[in-house]
Amino acid sequence: MQYTNLQILRSFPKTIIFAGATDHFMLTEYIRRAMHHAHYELMENGRFFATIEPCKGLWAEGVTLEACRDELQSTLEDWIMVKLRHGDHFQVIDGVDINPRAEYAQAD
Repeated sequence: MQYTNLQILRSFPKTIIFAGATDHFMLTEYIRRAMHHAHYELMENGRFFATIEPCKGLWAEGVTLEACRDELQSTLEDWIMVKLRHGDHFQVIDGVDINPRAEYAQAD
């Protein structure tokens, strides 16, 4: 069975964080903008190594530049889900803020 990132986020034991289409697009935009900050290096062993400066601790490597880029994006998506699960704070990237905000219902 295939699951979307949105369905996976909804399955977390914490409060639903991304519930609507607008939030899904914001997550996609966050990933897109984060990838624009990717820094790639060719290592001595001939493999490529990549990091995203605003995403501390995130890195990936691959045999080719394209494989490294694909692995970096996949790792970024996993990194976001882990941080959401743990309630960690996200750095705002190019004005895109995916930090959860408390929503309150108005009492009668």
